[in-house]
Amino acid sequence: MTYKNIEDKRMYQKDWYQRKKSGLPTKLGTINGVTKVIMSEHEKKEKNKKYDKEWKEKQKSKALVALGNECIFCKSKKDLCCHNIFGRKHGNGFIYSIVLKNPDEYIRLCHRCHIGIHFCMKHLSLDFNQIKSMAKVV
Repeated sequence: MTYKNIEDKRMYQKDWYQRKKSGLPTKLGTINGVTKVIMSEHEKKEKNKKYDKEWKEKQKSKALVALGNECIFCKSKKDLCCHNIFGRKHGNGFIYSIVLKNPDEYIRLCHRCHIGIHFCMKHLSLDFNQIKSMAKVV
């Protein structure tokens, strides 16, 4: 940026340094007489990462409250995971917002019970309600 006045240049540099030091975007631009913050691509990515991480944590906590904090079969509180009662795949990148849309389709299971449920569904051709009735879940 070129400045005719050396004082304006120093003020800009000082402001830039203060903004960078405090973590604010370092570029300002004027569009139709209105000064707006212009973020670099890196700054935009960092802002979005922070927002996405916070959003995902909120979704996760809401989903886990909705499903409970123990396995429905053995009452264990360790190594819990979410299981779709219809046996639908949800992939490795599990999204808790899916649980919030259909909380009746998901349950909390410990890892051991989850493996057992999938074994029964795949090899014994049982659906979740049959397994649940045989296990006599309280």
